[in-house]
Amino acid sequence: MTGREFNGLQLTPCYERGTMSCLSCHEMHPDEGDPRSLEEWRIDQLRPGMRGNAACTSCHPSFLDARALAQHTHHAPDSPGSQCMSCHMPRTTYGLLGAISSHTLTSPDVKVELATTRPNACNLCHLDRPLAWAAAELQRGWNVEAPSALSSEQQQVAAGALWALKGHALQRAILAWHMGWPDAQRAAGTEWMTPYLVNLLDDPYDAVRQIADRSLRSLPGTKPYRYDPLGASPDRRAAAAQVLAGWDGRERSPDSTARPHVLLDPSGQPIREEFSRLLRERDQRRVLIAE
Repeated sequence: MTGREFNGLQLTPCYERGTMSCLSCHEMHPDEGDPRSLEEWRIDQLRPGMRGNAACTSCHPSFLDARALAQHTHHAPDSPGSQCMSCHMPRTTYGLLGAISSHTLTSPDVKVELATTRPNACNLCHLDRPLAWAAAELQRGWNVEAPSALSSEQQQVAAGALWALKGHALQRAILAWHMGWPDAQRAAGTEWMTPYLVNLLDDPYDAVRQIADRSLRSLPGTKPYRYDPLGASPDRRAAAAQVLAGWDGRERSPDSTARPHVLLDPSGQPIREEFSRLLRERDQRRVLIAE
């Protein structure tokens, strides 16, 4: 928890016009007889059964039906894409050195991202897809109006790549966390992520470096390395070079090559001139979040 959840909830129609409150999902103390360990319960302090869609279907019972749910989400009923929170409460709030679900319930909309810089829910799973892809899918599946114009980068380069290289510090922190999120790793694949997280090991912000380090260690095939996110910059860069060397020498699978959206060339190597150009265009605004 970051202390800002109720502020977000107050802006939500489910609160303004419905009966949703903090206690719809959470509890102050675990129920007597709760089979979960205290360590498991305290992560989110969720009431029993609130890990899935139960909190939402209590007011939207039509989605208890698997077929109706799939028709609404355009994802398999048992997939992360059919979890209400994945789309309507994406993890776009920074706190406690990680990403936390937004408690302002919204629907994905690329136009909102362009206006606010808040990452859209679609691309937080599909990190390897451009904003233009998300806009087209939202228009096709949910009749969400697409932006009238997107830049060539937003049409051709993966949203995850743009957040990592030229995004502001909050976008970089959220991006780094999602690269370690199993749902996003399955949706987007992981073999392309290493160069982006390696770059963030020397980010100007301590928090971004620590989140990137944690996510990098979660990627399959990452070899052990020594790294201190609070260490000196030369030491951080040396660790980054070590990890990148191991990634360069990996045995590549067929799907790791020729992925232009994530700026990999036909040999599976980063297109370095594009990396460098986007880094030069990074949003360097100062970001301060009080926790």
